[in-house]
Amino acid sequence: MPNPDAIDEEFTEVANRVLSYAVELIRVLIGANQSAIAVIVQEDWTSIRKYFSLSEKDEAWADYKTPATGYGTHGWLLRHNQPV
Repeated sequence: MPNPDAIDEEFTEVANRVLSYAVELIRVLIGANQSAIAVIVQEDWTSIRKYFSLSEKDEAWADYKTPATGYGTHGWLLRHNQPV
C-alpha cells in the first residue's frame, strides 16, 4: 500500500495541524484534562494517526508517545466499524 503522506504532502501537513488544533479545542470546550482523536487513513491500524491534548495538570506526560498497535479501542474499531 502506498504511503498516503506521499500523495499530497501539503494536504497532510494542513490536515495534521487542523486535527491537532481540534483536539485542543475539544479538550478546552468540555473542560477535560485530556482529549484524543484517532484517524484511520488506510483501513488498518498501521495508518492510524493519533492526536492528543493535555492540560497543564498532565503536562509531565506531554512527550509520551506510543504507536497504535491494533489492540484495545483501535483494534475493536477496525474489527467492528462497517460502512452503512
